[in-house]
Amino acid sequence: MLTVDWKPGDKCQALNPDTNQFNEAEVLCKGDGYLQIKYIDTGIIANILLSNVRKMKKRRWGEVTTTPTPVEVKKTAIDKRKKEKEENKTESKRQAEMEQAKELEKKNWL
Repeated sequence: MLTVDWKPGDKCQALNPDTNQFNEAEVLCKGDGYLQIKYIDTGIIANILLSNVRKMKKRRWGEVTTTPTPVEVKKTAIDKRKKEKEENKTESKRQAEMEQAKELEKKNWL
């Protein structure tokens, strides 16, 4: 297993004991077998075992992946719902226009 020489200011992913998930964090200082880190999304400072800290995962093209905060997730969901509502409105408007065109065509044939 590769060991990482952590320094203050390094970005990492640390296991959050509350959620049992790895969250983005910043190293504050290094102790004997643990790191003092600050979770970026919540600002909570914690002492985490070195075995529960890992390097930031990178995508193929080199961008660092981040976990969206709950606020970002909620905003994305709201934006998605708004977009779906707008699409439904335009679709129902288009259907109404088609029905009107169909009625006009019927009148022309009668």
